Amino acid sequence: MTVMMSRIFHSFIIALSLILVVSKADAACPRVPENNIWGQVGVGAIARYVDQAHKGDWVPYVQK
Repeated sequence: MTVMMSRIFHSFIIALSLILVVSKADAACPRVPENNIWGQVGVGAIARYVDQAHKGDWVPYVQK
């Protein structure tokens, strides 16, 4: 039982750490501006676009 409790505890710590890191990153990054055509676009959609249109190279997208 102690091995299972240890795994649960470590999983909890990892999850909490990820939440704190993501929250800090959200606070440091500016909000994605609303687009007149598509409205509010999420960061996931932007990342997929960069992957498809620029093969994952962010430089051309950022220069736009």
